[in-house]
Amino acid sequence: MRSITAGYFQALSIDLVRGRTFSEQEMTDGAEVVVVNQTLASRYWPNADPIGKRMRWGITTSDPLLTIVGV
Repeated sequence: MRSITAGYFQALSIDLVRGRTFSEQEMTDGAEVVVVNQTLASRYWPNADPIGKRMRWGITTSDPLLTIVGV
């Protein structure tokens, strides 16, 4: 897991497979959204679109649920 800012993907010329990157508003609001890699998406949602799915980064139920916005 890596914390990044809103221009990260554009600065490194990283194209998304689907979905979107983070907005400036989400960065300032601390929105619980995540961009995942294709390996994770294929492993946990092999026949489905992962956009909008929720996942927990951590091992306890008190860890926040993150909404997938991009792959």
